[in-house]
Amino acid sequence: MGILLILGINIVAAVIVMIIHEIPKSLTAYLVTHPIYRQNALPNTKLRQYVDPIGLCMFVFMGIGWQKSCIYKSSRFRDKEKGMLYVAIEGLLSNIVLIIILVPIYNITADAYVKLFVFKLIYFSFGVTIINLLPVTPFDMSKVIQYFSPEVYYGLIKYERTIHIVFIIFIASTYGIMLVNGLFNTVIPLKL
Repeated sequence: MGILLILGINIVAAVIVMIIHEIPKSLTAYLVTHPIYRQNALPNTKLRQYVDPIGLCMFVFMGIGWQKSCIYKSSRFRDKEKGMLYVAIEGLLSNIVLIIILVPIYNITADAYVKLFVFKLIYFSFGVTIINLLPVTPFDMSKVIQYFSPEVYYGLIKYERTIHIVFIIFIASTYGIMLVNGLFNTVIPLKL
């Protein structure tokens, strides 16, 4: 396979995964918004707003990255804490559901290019899920922690900048990639 084709497959798969992670969150944010504010809180359909250029480059060249978060006003939710929890869980579930749907498709696909594309969708979805399980803002797990234990959440906020720097260095290092690869091969043992 040509390097340009593989690069193209990586880019398209990464963009799809970013969008699939954020669109359900946007819809959930709309659904938990108080009816008075719903007219001004329509889900954003500008898909390019979810694509983070640095996250995309990380996906394409490192195999793991991130996306831009959907923008919502939690102060306009019917129940702010539960609304934020639902939005966070929806983000995690969207990638898990995508993986569950794609694994059987991967297993029955014979074409090498389609198989590679589906594999990249599964791998990137897994990576987004792992990253969003980190208890750091703006990732989804931080919102779950905020709902269940605000004290722990505000304790993490104090060290947010340091955690972000360590996170980026870890992901960019071979150790971060080895960790994600090891988890992926353990949880979803697919062979290309």
